[in-house]
Amino acid sequence: PYTEGSSTTIGWTTAAETTYELRQRLGAVGVAEQQVVLLALPNSPAAILTLIAVAANGAIAHTIDPDLGFLSLTSAIDATHPVAVVATTTNAQAISRAIASSTRNPALFVVQDPSMQRGSSSISGLPETRRTPYDVGPDEIAALLPTSGTSGPSKLVELTHRNYVTAGNRLVRNSAHGVGGRFYACSPFFH
Repeated sequence: PYTEGSSTTIGWTTAAETTYELRQRLGAVGVAEQQVVLLALPNSPAAILTLIAVAANGAIAHTIDPDLGFLSLTSAIDATHPVAVVATTTNAQAISRAIASSTRNPALFVVQDPSMQRGSSSISGLPETRRTPYDVGPDEIAALLPTSGTSGPSKLVELTHRNYVTAGNRLVRNSAHGVGGRFYACSPFFH
């Protein structure tokens, strides 16, 4: 079982199938069409697959530190008006309290198994209902990236799907990575 700091391997086929199923189930609750989803998840297969499913549905992923305090969680919810928040069993209680005191009422989905070994059933609260996802355009917003806040309050930068593809291509080109290459990323996803 996945625990923070451990590693889990998922094959490409399983990852693709799980992501598509997540897309369908998230789509059934309105995770689409430029709606924001707050992801309060540690680095894990759940964080990666959920982020991809949200963005692929045309929704906007806003990844946040899963260990944020109550006031910061409430501020993030009030600032971005998410349609849903995805949490873990570790932070679900704090996020529930933040939602209750917020001016918004997003759905809360709790990742029971961050390794995603059980597919989309690893996330409680998702309906069994499925909706066929729509195609997303390259200039639609895929994610909100917070700035460091060194010159004032942190701001949210809108990144499009085109931004991600361009950055990925540039990273591969500039770092001379090949098809079999690996890139070590140690920063948490909310960075």
